[in-house]
Amino acid sequence: MNYSESNEQCYEYFRMSLSGLIECRVPVNPVNYAVWYEYVSGKNNALNAVMEKLFKQPVRIDNTIHKKLYNRFVAEDDKQVTLEVVKTITELLASLDRSTGEEMTLQEEAITDYTAQLMEVDEPEEVGEIVDCLLSKTRMMMETGRTLKERVNASCRELDELKEEIDRFKLASVTDPLSGLLNRRGCEDAFDKEVKNGGEGGSASLIMMDIDHFKRINDSFGHLVGDNVIKVIACIIRKYLKGRAIASRFGGEEFIVCLPGAKMADARKFAEKIRKTVEAVVWKRKESGASLGTITISMGVAEYRSGEPLEVLVQRADKALYRSKEGGRNRVSTEMDMG
Repeated sequence: MNYSESNEQCYEYFRMSLSGLIECRVPVNPVNYAVWYEYVSGKNNALNAVMEKLFKQPVRIDNTIHKKLYNRFVAEDDKQVTLEVVKTITELLASLDRSTGEEMTLQEEAITDYTAQLMEVDEPEEVGEIVDCLLSKTRMMMETGRTLKERVNASCRELDELKEEIDRFKLASVTDPLSGLLNRRGCEDAFDKEVKNGGEGGSASLIMMDIDHFKRINDSFGHLVGDNVIKVIACIIRKYLKGRAIASRFGGEEFIVCLPGAKMADARKFAEKIRKTVEAVVWKRKESGASLGTITISMGVAEYRSGEPLEVLVQRADKALYRSKEGGRNRVSTEMDMG
């Protein structure tokens, strides 16, 4: 492979590759980076075709898949590709700024030389000439220093902007745009961090929530009204959140709240607060003031068992939720109620 891009182009490929790696939640190591560098630069048609297919599938392109892509499409073409990519990035970072550093060194050497000459001459004319040269070099060195400072400041600003862009990208990738709560992926990440690998002795309880007769709301009043109902209920959930509690729109009209450190009884009390608040809302259409009637939610509560994956805990809470639906809706059931 030929890596002859300019520093500016390398920087753009670096930025695009980093965004891709963050989205895939994989380490920024030479192998993974090489795959993305090849992809964003458009150098490898075979790799790009496979990557585009993977993007359309409901599967995360994890570390294992990156390694397979590297072995199949990158390493086989050029065994030195990783070293070349690392070298390119290293040179990009080092270019801040090699030329300026060399210029500073030359000017420092010139000043030292003129200073030594000044110590050896007696004639006023010669002294004046040397002083003029010395002042000229000093001014040039000061100007070079200002240039270097400006370049450093500009690079710092670029890095700050890149960091902000990455932070926004990371936030967007784990947030549900309609409700503002975490999406399923964000919920999984937070669960692993706060519960599975977190403190509180590994204790937690999970509440599964579902808006009752939500299809009827959409059919009767339209999807925009349905979206607004989801937004209001999300706001109610957020109102009661404290500490390390995790709230997520898990899909459609379903929500999840995970309470690290909470026992089932505490989670049930929390769920009842939300249920009663939703039931008490006076739901009206904004443009006409027409009533939407009473809107309610049903809930199921399950307590975390050490070491179990989130999907198993969700399944148990979902069974409790189904019991609430069977029992007439607008109620909270726990897995202990199921007998």
